Amino acid sequence: MARTGAATGRCGPPSRDGRSGCAVEGSAGIGRHLAQRLVADGDAVVDVPGKLSARVRVFSTGQGRKTDATDAHSIALVAARTPDLAAVTEDAEVAALRLLADRHDELAGRVRRSPRRLWPW
Repeated sequence: MARTGAATGRCGPPSRDGRSGCAVEGSAGIGRHLAQRLVADGDAVVDVPGKLSARVRVFSTGQGRKTDATDAHSIALVAARTPDLAAVTEDAEVAALRLLADRHDELAGRVRRSPRRLWPW
């Protein structure tokens, strides 16, 4: 993931609609959880293909070695210079699972609190 706006604590500078922007490499694979979490938090997320970031990494450093710093830099460069990257949208299954998990937590809390009401400590 590339963060371009560290001052606000969000992923990037706000766009015209006031949302910040993030770039995630491999949002359909290993970066899926992170991308979905950012989308759920209200950030605009674009998917950076791994081949594009690898190409930028090879040409910018000359060696193509994959470190965290060069990887983040290459993802940010691709996101900034490629206008037609695919936007990541919220997955309906992830949203449904989040609702079920929240409901489970609520019910588990009720179960934990109910003995306290019945037993006078």
